[in-house]
Amino acid sequence: MNNDRLKVALAWLGVGVCFLASAAFGLTYEPPFELEDSFTGTFLSGDIPYVLTFSVELEGNDFYYADQFNGKYIHGRIEQQEDGTYAVACTSDAGRAVIPDQVVQYADRAFTIEIDGTAAEFTKTDDIPCFFRDRESYT
Repeated sequence: MNNDRLKVALAWLGVGVCFLASAAFGLTYEPPFELEDSFTGTFLSGDIPYVLTFSVELEGNDFYYADQFNGKYIHGRIEQQEDGTYAVACTSDAGRAVIPDQVVQYADRAFTIEIDGTAAEFTKTDDIPCFFRDRESYT
């Protein structure tokens, strides 16, 4: 009987060691990648619930702006002018009323752009563009 108790105790000790090792790994794990410096991906500005999203697809020279709180979804064109400088232009008059045609400077995975007459600073959060609706529904 003593031998059985020893086996059970060792089994529980093994489970405990595995649990602690897993917890330590989870607390100290960092992803093996860091965000690219490119101007393609998802950029966020603001705090919940007023988060603004600016997604860029440089391959097609498109950007998609989403202000979910105010129900604004805007599509536009973006073209590189020089290193780190990009021209931004909306594809509709309604979009231009919110985001006027302008040139933005992209550096350190961030940029500032005028939206509704106010400067909004966006910071890159992902290398992949994020969409909240069908791309065709952005105006």
